[in-house]
Amino acid sequence: GGYIYKLFDSTNGSSLPPNGIGFDNFTYTLANASGETDTAKLIIDVSVTKTDQPLAIDDHESVVITEKPSVAGNVINNDLYGNTVIFNTTTAKYGFLEIPDNSGAYLYKLYSSTDNTSLPESGVDIDSFNYTLYNEKGTTSTAILNITVKIDPAFAGQPGDQPYDNVDVEFNNRSAQATTLNSGRNIKGHLYDSGDKDWFSLASAGDEIITLEVSPKGTSCFGKKSWVLYVFDPDRLKALNDLNAPHKGEFARFQFLHWVDETGTDKDLLGNTIISPDAGTSNHMYLAYNAGYFEGALIGIVDPCFDTLNTVDIGVPPGPRNYLIAISSPLLGDGNDGGSDDSCGQGSVVLEKPDLSASGLDAEGKEKTYSTTREYITSFPNSDDQYAIKITGTGINPLNSATAKANASIYNSFELLIPRVLAGEQEYKARLTQLHQARNGDSGIQFTLSAIEPLAVTTVDPYRATYSFEDKKVRIPRVTDINTGIGYSVTLQFHEGNNAYFEVISVVEIK
Repeated sequence: GGYIYKLFDSTNGSSLPPNGIGFDNFTYTLANASGETDTAKLIIDVSVTKTDQPLAIDDHESVVITEKPSVAGNVINNDLYGNTVIFNTTTAKYGFLEIPDNSGAYLYKLYSSTDNTSLPESGVDIDSFNYTLYNEKGTTSTAILNITVKIDPAFAGQPGDQPYDNVDVEFNNRSAQATTLNSGRNIKGHLYDSGDKDWFSLASAGDEIITLEVSPKGTSCFGKKSWVLYVFDPDRLKALNDLNAPHKGEFARFQFLHWVDETGTDKDLLGNTIISPDAGTSNHMYLAYNAGYFEGALIGIVDPCFDTLNTVDIGVPPGPRNYLIAISSPLLGDGNDGGSDDSCGQGSVVLEKPDLSASGLDAEGKEKTYSTTREYITSFPNSDDQYAIKITGTGINPLNSATAKANASIYNSFELLIPRVLAGEQEYKARLTQLHQARNGDSGIQFTLSAIEPLAVTTVDPYRATYSFEDKKVRIPRVTDINTGIGYSVTLQFHEGNNAYFEVISVVEIK
């Protein structure tokens, strides 16, 4: 039963738990001459001899851009035999420390300028701060406080980009159905097919510069060039739409042609019509842009086929206005070698391809087979992944403007009054009554629908709420608490069933 226990050469104070005491267990079996056995354990207490030498141990914490921009702690909590801490550095790349005293306490804060674009492509980096631990005799030990900085989860990619956290609420394929943006103004969306388009409404108080960035660094779509962003002046776009002209505005359709190769028309050599000249029409947004249908209304664009940057700055004049933003896919051009490189839109985006042959007569009246050609378009590069857009402005938050307050939803401690909510293609006025006892047993705020009334006219309103049939969420850009006058961007989750209710899942104060 004799033994010798030895520590590994690598075992030191930092190998032990924070209290400085650990245990090694060894199970053994005791047997007698008759072969009967019993088991027990040999337990070795491993500890650090308390000497004049303090032991500082590295600390690890994390922050998240936007979601958790600060963290507080005390580095001495896991250190041994010391009572005073001096931080040797208090500033780093992404944030800084506030140190109230020498107890080891700290508050780490991100700089106001730190955003997703500050981080490397991985979306994660570390700020490190060296500190020194002292005991009563002035003996020291050093360690590092490591703060992991993570990307804003609103832009963090998910495996396979699922689930989508779509801000755009289908159907938002027309400007009149534009999704309103909340105070965060961070858009995540998804084009469901190559011809899909997403519209958003962005309020501005005026006299500012609005920056729109498509697929910022750190997002799952960063580096891809599968999305075109357009910014429109709403009044000019409406004027184009009201013209109801064949080649003006968002409703115009491009006419594709079909012709006989030998004659360049729909006729054979004797003038007989042998094919239809109509090869179909398209309302694809990039095609309309290239054809000049938005001339005068388009005030900014991020075109991946030509732009080297993924941002656009829009200088807006004084006065409140509700700008329109749209997203579409780009199209393949006939000048980019058939899509063999990663460019798009070079040359003409109206492509040509051979079509079915047609029977006709030649110049002498004999039967003849004619080759034909038709026009078409194809999306390139095409992606069914989600896209992300970050919007920043230099002016005041438009959701704190007088116009926003006048059009806001109202909370009065027992009811939520929503003047406009878009669900599909219909707008409603709704009244929600707060439940005093949560139906699912949680303590969160919940409402039932007590009144709803359809509205006769659907308008582009950047302050209206939207309901998504996909994720069953109601997104309200501004709710004003009449007791305090404070505005909030609010998201409600709808729970179906016999006792259906709406649950408040997000409340963000508008600052």
